Amino acid sequence: MKLFILTLFLIGSWARSSVLVVGDLEGNFLKLKNYLEAHPKFFEKGTDGEWRIKDGHKLVFMGDAVDKGPGGIKIVRLLTQLKKSQPGQVSLILGNRDINKMLVYRLIKKTQDLGPNELLRLPYIKYLNEKGMNLSESMTLRELQEFIEPFDSKELRLKVIFKGMNASKAFEYLREELKEVLGRSDVNDSLVYKEFMRSMEKGGEFFEFLKLGKVLDLVDDTVFVHGGISHENYGKVPGKSVRFNNLKVWVKEMNEWARSEIINWGEDYRRGTDLLNYHAPKISGKNSKESVFYHRYSDASGNPKLPSSTLLKKFAKSNVRRAVSAHTPVGEFATMVKNQNFELIMSDVSAAASPELPLIKLDPSGTQIESKLPNGKVVSRAKQGRALLPDGYLTADGYRVVGQKGKKYLLLRFENENGRYLPKYIERSMDDIFKIGLKSVLEKGQKGCYEVFH
Repeated sequence: MKLFILTLFLIGSWARSSVLVVGDLEGNFLKLKNYLEAHPKFFEKGTDGEWRIKDGHKLVFMGDAVDKGPGGIKIVRLLTQLKKSQPGQVSLILGNRDINKMLVYRLIKKTQDLGPNELLRLPYIKYLNEKGMNLSESMTLRELQEFIEPFDSKELRLKVIFKGMNASKAFEYLREELKEVLGRSDVNDSLVYKEFMRSMEKGGEFFEFLKLGKVLDLVDDTVFVHGGISHENYGKVPGKSVRFNNLKVWVKEMNEWARSEIINWGEDYRRGTDLLNYHAPKISGKNSKESVFYHRYSDASGNPKLPSSTLLKKFAKSNVRRAVSAHTPVGEFATMVKNQNFELIMSDVSAAASPELPLIKLDPSGTQIESKLPNGKVVSRAKQGRALLPDGYLTADGYRVVGQKGKKYLLLRFENENGRYLPKYIERSMDDIFKIGLKSVLEKGQKGCYEVFH
């Protein structure tokens, strides 16, 4: 397969090592394996067969290790091994799909000797309707409990909960992977359930992975977050009345709080409620802007956008000029969004057609993003001085410049297709881009706060 390479390069200043970023894997171990093998400059296998990161480099995993592929166990094992063997070179950011496994476990335990509760009523109905049962969504909880009583089980409940958390195939993916890692073909529902629950308990592989993770990280002048930092969540730590203005202090406080919640949950699944409520805005009654796990750097149509000017000023006071996020799908390519003083890297390409992860590298020479697609075309590598070129900027007609493709540039805009906002890519020459103009928006609705280059 030929490679379609899209490369961005911007001047930057990194005091120490280069940082490599891996976004949402969601159970796709093959992508992680291919990524490590494709970059021998940064990764190598030791004599013991275990992967290691070469000196002078760091790896930041942006969260969401599991759910949508048959490789979650292997991903968790590999990332855990890297973190434990090279703790100073690896950062594991926790995503919403990682944290919500604590909620899955809690729901199972709380209802194991009862019927489903009200929270599970609609997920049960939707799951059973997919199996051909044609139940009314207005069915009461009592009616549902009576209906499923003859065939309900803890295994069925786990399937229903996965489905309700947008992981409809997670149970079967787990079964498929267990056949591989256990070396047996007779993996029934009971064993899948048992292995999931075991992994979440104290000493279990997934629980240990959670303990190693962070909610936020700060490396030099870059902040890393799975979802996004907003005006609503900046500086806030659940349970504390003070709001932290200094980003470094806030990051430290958030990570200490989250680790304490995870450890307490490991002692008793009924604890850790503050983290579960913070993580899941729908359950806690809050909006997604209040959670760094769920906030998105995008507009109502799904188009990438910078944080507000108020938030950018706070970042500047903490000497932060770059943010890296995941969680929000940005089409086929990891995407940069920038103005003259700040850049945002959006790394979630989990829905991309390519079997390859993008190379996202932050180092003393700047930001490099190299994305690949299996269409056979090659985009030339960018050179030093890319800050003078249009990568990451918004055009006056609403397209985001993704990067250079041969002699032209690739641009992105999300458009409505039958009620779904999907990425649309077009190509333009540099002359065409500058004829239309580039706009650096500092804050939505702020009059006069943009520059257009011609």
